[in-house]
Amino acid sequence: MLYPVFDFSVYHIKTPIQNIKHFFFDLKCCRDRICKGYCEKDAWDLDVWFLTVMPGVIDLLREHTDSSPSCIEKECSEGREIARPPEEGKGVSGQFQDAEHIAFTRWKDILGEMSRLFREARPGYLHYRPSPQDTECRKKAMALLDKYFEHLWN
Repeated sequence: MLYPVFDFSVYHIKTPIQNIKHFFFDLKCCRDRICKGYCEKDAWDLDVWFLTVMPGVIDLLREHTDSSPSCIEKECSEGREIARPPEEGKGVSGQFQDAEHIAFTRWKDILGEMSRLFREARPGYLHYRPSPQDTECRKKAMALLDKYFEHLWN
């Protein structure tokens, strides 16, 4: 869960001027979160914000992607990932079509795995007590993100 924009525990009856200043700060945070998707308060819990937002973004990319990264296509076209030979009569073009389809499927699987790992890492970080499993999931997800970061733009 993201840090709440309106934190009423900071408002006190003895400090009306401070309450007004804090209220306007909260309004600014509301506007920022609506316009930019994040606000200054999210910087206080950047790890929680990242683990909350990133899985949804990756799932959206996975649903709307129409291609795969060239590095995965290259691996598939070289024959490392092709599970079956080209069909009779298709020749080389059939092999490339198979490689493109396999690369596309593999890319969607990678995005799905990345999203799943970020979701699994999230619960421990929300309670500020990440277990070793939460930490391991986060490390694996960040390794995938690092490896394929430049390919996340469709």
